[in-house]
Amino acid sequence: MLPHRKPSTPTLPIAVGYINRHRIPDGLTLEALNWPLRSFASELGYAWGGTYLAQSADEETVAALTRRVGADSGVALVVVPDASHFPADQCVVLAGERCVQVVIVCQGAAADQ
Repeated sequence: MLPHRKPSTPTLPIAVGYINRHRIPDGLTLEALNWPLRSFASELGYAWGGTYLAQSADEETVAALTRRVGADSGVALVVVPDASHFPADQCVVLAGERCVQVVIVCQGAAADQ
């Protein structure tokens, strides 16, 4: 008889969000801006790994995000509300030998609020 093994559950890839606090339009809450990021990730089959909240052009937050991408091979996607939130309109996060795509989720949606 074979030993009893607990079935392993597949690990989902992880998506993380990045929001620049100073780019949140007046009248829109952080939660209202973050929800579409989480929803987008979930619909594509990603587990949510949290949101990095930057203060203006916050190099420390970008550095923390880059360290996470480099240290956590499960992080497979970075989602942002629009191109103005991520520094210099970058479309990837490079960390060592890892390259993770940055995806714009709500282009124009914040303007419609």
